[in-house]
Amino acid sequence: MKNRKLGIFEPLHAEGQTLCEKDFIALRLKSNEHAHWREFRILLDFYYEKKHETYDYSGIISPKFTLKTLISGKSFIDFINKSDEADVYIINAFPPLAYISYNVWMHGEAFHPGITERTQKLLDVCNIKIDLKCIPRHSHRTLCYSNFWIGTPNFWKLYAETILIPIEQYLLNNPESDISRSVLEDTTHTDPAPFLPFIIERLFSTFISMRNDITIVAYPFDYKNSRDYCLNDFETEVVKCMGKVIDKADSDDSYPNILKDSQYLYTKLYKNYFSEYYSIHPHPHTGYTASLFKKK
Repeated sequence: MKNRKLGIFEPLHAEGQTLCEKDFIALRLKSNEHAHWREFRILLDFYYEKKHETYDYSGIISPKFTLKTLISGKSFIDFINKSDEADVYIINAFPPLAYISYNVWMHGEAFHPGITERTQKLLDVCNIKIDLKCIPRHSHRTLCYSNFWIGTPNFWKLYAETILIPIEQYLLNNPESDISRSVLEDTTHTDPAPFLPFIIERLFSTFISMRNDITIVAYPFDYKNSRDYCLNDFETEVVKCMGKVIDKADSDDSYPNILKDSQYLYTKLYKNYFSEYYSIHPHPHTGYTASLFKKK
């Protein structure tokens, strides 16, 4: 067991709000400016304040960490300390999605229609050299929804300077551009939220999956323990029927097109199922029904 100096912060928005994870560190948010940027603004402020330089590894994890991951903050800390050295440690809040969708953009396009085109235009104007048509498979090794990651100071610097800061500077300097307006327009979600936080969330997995110079250690999932994370019958059935097949394709590093095509179908069907199912069942992570998913 290694004894790394970890700074895992939990953002606290409201007066009197207390930590959900006693082993995390309170990050009290002082300003509500750019609150609509959500986690994106919090990540940038954390970097600019150089908090990441104080720790061997640091990150910002939402109060819903245990609700989504089914493990405690201490268990995550123990996992990091028991693991080999890496640039970044990740834990994916939604492991069944590795079986439903080929990567974060296949999923994103179904649940946030138009997100891919909006993101590509933003990347292009920021001179970020990523072609979203060429994004590889996102398996359990690189899939990281909810920004549940902990990185070294060097990783923070690389990620911030390559992805976060160019986007921030464009949005601040061009607030009235069509591109800025498009990524700040509300998308479908359980509560009003712009495309931007969902873009940033997906750019993390995109970034780490395209860099050969980044070492990643992911919290281990396979189809067996991924089934524990299934939120509904659709997820359960896809994991049960396709888990072994998809895990083998990922393990062999050989992903046939027919599997990718099947996942395109699963993703489309899942979006329809999701909207219908959660129109009468509250989503377990929010307590809201899907009546709020409709764009106003």
